[in-house]
Amino acid sequence: MARITLTALLIAALSASDARSQFDTTLSVICEGCPFSEWLLEWDEAPGADELVQQGDSLYVRYNDGTGGFGPPQFVTALPTGETLILFEDVDDDGDTDLFTHLDSTVHLLRHEGGTFTTVLLDTVVGIDQYRDHPAWFGPVRAMHVDEDGLKDLALRRNNGNVFTWYRNDGMGGYVKRTETLPVSLIIDAEIVAMDWNNDGLNDLITTTAISQVHGVVILQNNGVWNSAPDTICTAQLSFVMRFWDVADLNNDGVPDLLNPLNMFLSDPDSVFYRRHVETVLNYNDYRRIMDLDCDDRPELFGKAFNVGNAVFQTVQMEGDSLVVRTWEELDPILISNMDHIVADLNADGTADLLFKEVPYPNVYARYNLASVPEVSLTLPFITLPFGAHALLEGGTPAGGTWSGEGVVGDSLFTELVTGWPILITYSYTTEFGCTASAEALVDIVTGRPEGPTPLLMQPYPLPADDVAWLPVSDANTQLHVHDAAGRSVQPTITRHGDRFRIATDQLPAGTYVLSMMANGRPAGHGRLVVVH
Repeated sequence: MARITLTALLIAALSASDARSQFDTTLSVICEGCPFSEWLLEWDEAPGADELVQQGDSLYVRYNDGTGGFGPPQFVTALPTGETLILFEDVDDDGDTDLFTHLDSTVHLLRHEGGTFTTVLLDTVVGIDQYRDHPAWFGPVRAMHVDEDGLKDLALRRNNGNVFTWYRNDGMGGYVKRTETLPVSLIIDAEIVAMDWNNDGLNDLITTTAISQVHGVVILQNNGVWNSAPDTICTAQLSFVMRFWDVADLNNDGVPDLLNPLNMFLSDPDSVFYRRHVETVLNYNDYRRIMDLDCDDRPELFGKAFNVGNAVFQTVQMEGDSLVVRTWEELDPILISNMDHIVADLNADGTADLLFKEVPYPNVYARYNLASVPEVSLTLPFITLPFGAHALLEGGTPAGGTWSGEGVVGDSLFTELVTGWPILITYSYTTEFGCTASAEALVDIVTGRPEGPTPLLMQPYPLPADDVAWLPVSDANTQLHVHDAAGRSVQPTITRHGDRFRIATDQLPAGTYVLSMMANGRPAGHGRLVVVH
């Protein structure tokens, strides 16, 4: 695929709270005038999002070649006659992607089971032509646990009036349509999610109603029915951004949180029985994903909204106990007003990139995510060392990483500090976006320990030291030597005071040092000294 950099097309406005954008600063043309599909997802086990393509009543996949290019179509499955692919989702949490198709008011689920698909009829009276949402996250139905039998059910994503429609998983590969009458009328196209709000073991329903104001409400379950008086949990002046709800563990404490563009209810880190209300300014309307965008093993809620004609992209993430909302990009409306938008790993580097498909022109642009895990390697210049030697550690790439392991001080290995061998040396590298990877190597000791008593592990105090450090000593015939992290001898003033040495650490730069004690020409002790100022 040809890529042409178009920096002039991009207008980026980064929030002051996020000085390091993780996406590159150029907008690249992925293809011009090409029939590029929106159906990008991880279909196989190889890195990089693949592309689903429907041709007639058959579905094909074009596999990512690892560089953002796609191969020829490979047959996946036949679709119900005349129906169109509208949604993909792992509805049963078995690790593969299930498919939804529709024609007029008929909706089918194609359940993916080990490379084969079982077609299940869900409904014949669901009108979904009005839905114009991204298939990777929105669609006419969603998978969630409505009841408490442990099986994932399906539910209509948007509901009107006082009716909630869902499809109960019968545990045998089929679904039974259920229609619940709620004690209150919903606003137009209100979403409904299910979660155990009051921790009684039963899933309740959260949705949006409108009387004099717009209310986010919870309807408690009572013996399999949802007929309690709605309890208001939040309000807003406008209904537009109060229609959307999600349930996800945003703060990584193992307890699901309740998410809404303006109001979030987070499980408190100290108790699973308490939800902390947090107001936000996340104004997503037609696109949202929950994923790890920056390789910190924490999920972000990623949303897109229009702000006076501009497309605004925002993220929400927990930092400690705080919920942080960042508006990290705002694109020129001339470019983005009429675009589909996709988040997928286009270039197979393990991170989700941001793609735009121009409408009605088939041009596709990309912002590549730079927050990818680095490729780290380690080849040491030695595989053995004699006991008592020290050596500079080299051979880690990319340059600028850190070293760790027994006997490692800074970027040097001191074999007299180890208690056993072979020694495991680890080289770690962290990118400016906080993505870390490491590589390991073993170093053996070829001569073993010297004859005589085992050198003592010395413990100076205080640790760390500022102006002065003290070191206990029991032999009057000992000498103390100090080396820096690179193995160079340094000479702070050292004086003996009875049964201890006094080290003038105010004469040393801040850092880590190696202490070695000699008695009668033999090693008598070793230790580490940390100096701060």
